[in-house]
Amino acid sequence: MNPTGGLVLLLLAVPACANAWRSRVHDHDAIGLRGLAADTLVTDRPDPRRTDRRLQGVSASGWEVGFEHWLDAGTSAGFGLARRSYPTAAAGARSLELRTRLRESFLEEARTQPYLEAGTVVAALDLAGTDGLSFGLGLLAGAGLRHFPSRSVALEAGATFLALTVDPRTVEGPKGTRFRSEEELYGWEFALQLAFLF
Repeated sequence: MNPTGGLVLLLLAVPACANAWRSRVHDHDAIGLRGLAADTLVTDRPDPRRTDRRLQGVSASGWEVGFEHWLDAGTSAGFGLARRSYPTAAAGARSLELRTRLRESFLEEARTQPYLEAGTVVAALDLAGTDGLSFGLGLLAGAGLRHFPSRSVALEAGATFLALTVDPRTVEGPKGTRFRSEEELYGWEFALQLAFLF
């Protein structure tokens, strides 16, 4: 084959591969495993060792398993089940959360795509020092980058701002004292995700 003929075939093959890439990726669904690499939240839960009310820093960790469905080339909807644990100066907690997301991706023809997302959080929390479970409702909004190294794998890194309101509970303090706990959790969550498309 002469060089001119090879060049013509190459020029025809590149658009065909690009079209195949677009159709293969955005016609699929995805299941992902997300690790909360860093989770810095703030809680206004009262500290039973103090008489004043002040914000406390929280460093949490956890994981999330999620499902995502593409509505079109740039828009997807999904939900996930997250498990987190976070200690505070006053008491620790563990949470099980159902998260829903609506995501808008940009540069959808590229393998690396920035995105914006917004969603809701419904949480069941096991707070130390309380009887039974507490429940919370919240919102999330975030942004990140997603890279498709192949048609069946996606890698993702993102930051999400999360705000969660927890229902009031009666908390045991020192020396048998009891007080009413009303809590707001909010802050940035950073996550890495590996997803498989099918």
